[in-house]
Amino acid sequence: MGHETTEEAIKLYESGGECSDFMTQDDSPDRQRIVSDLMNEDRDRERIELFRKYSGQDIRGKKALEVGSGLGTFISAALTEGAVVDGIEPSAAAVDFARKRLNDRGYKGSMIVGKGEALPFAGDSYDLIFSFQTLEHVEDPARTLEECARVLKPGGYMFHIFPNFGSFWEGHYGIFWIPYIQNYPFLLRSYLALLGKDPEFAKKLNFLTPLSVEKTMRSLGHEMETVCDGFGPWAERMRSLGLRKKFWGETKKIYRAASFASRLGLVEPVIWLGKKIRFHYPLMILAQKK
Repeated sequence: MGHETTEEAIKLYESGGECSDFMTQDDSPDRQRIVSDLMNEDRDRERIELFRKYSGQDIRGKKALEVGSGLGTFISAALTEGAVVDGIEPSAAAVDFARKRLNDRGYKGSMIVGKGEALPFAGDSYDLIFSFQTLEHVEDPARTLEECARVLKPGGYMFHIFPNFGSFWEGHYGIFWIPYIQNYPFLLRSYLALLGKDPEFAKKLNFLTPLSVEKTMRSLGHEMETVCDGFGPWAERMRSLGLRKKFWGETKKIYRAASFASRLGLVEPVIWLGKKIRFHYPLMILAQKK
């Protein structure tokens, strides 16, 4: 990725792109690093490998859709895996940016402006649906999941990754989180203000938790079987702390805290506790349509 492309993406974010609110946080880290992370296909290759491992499915030759396709990074990574993934994204500027980026690579899919709550596709259209760090930002997470289930073919898989607000980490602010503090608005505002963060940004987030997601999945008008909720990958990461070489965003802070637990010989107790009270991070919905 060239310097000019990075600068163009930074301008897009500052002018109202997919994460413009985060990018204009007064204490946000270096914007060039953030955009470089978001446009780095290595992270999305990890996501593809994670999907393969837990679903047993390859994406090659499958008809796929990404909801919240942003700058087109996942779609670009999928091209190298032999897949053509359509994209839908509410930011017209992001769609234009992604189209230019992908057309240079011979992209043959469709990328359109739209929202997850109203997918303009017929039912049973896609083998696979992907969505990353999107559900916490949509207007209606339940409606978005319902739409994803509707356009998914029977036997197909949806794969969503998003924050767990019942955990101890909040990635948008890059801070340690008090689980379920969002249920107490005054405490939440006070906590964020104490850390020098903008409490107004929190009003734009959907505070998803394992229980709220499970309730939504049970209410869908289509039968979906959840294969993975994110606990398994989280436990694996906890057990392989010393093998981790790359970090995205501010997640190195999590690594430092987990490494401290490891030095104290507390990894397995932490995993056991994480399973009991479900504070694994992030949350995932890997589910198959019946």
